[in-house]
Amino acid sequence: MQRVALDVAAAEQHGGAPAEMLRHRIYRIVAQRAGSPGEPRLTVHMMASSLGEAAHRAWTVYGRPGGLYQQGSYRITSVEQVLPEPGELL
Repeated sequence: MQRVALDVAAAEQHGGAPAEMLRHRIYRIVAQRAGSPGEPRLTVHMMASSLGEAAHRAWTVYGRPGGLYQQGSYRITSVEQVLPEPGELL
């Protein structure tokens, strides 16, 4: 990371465009069929910068017509950070 930061600083000094450092974590998103707590849950993992973004991405990918969440009226029941450990950056 230090080398990347030095390379970015050098590029910016020589007229390069400012670099954007994205910080992402891996989140586990669990969906449950509405009204069926005893049925199996769907679990997916998404890389995102926040809990809200992870849930939004999961719904965008799997909630579209024909997606996993549409078959059987699933809803997202939990979103939790799984990697790296809370507070660390990937």
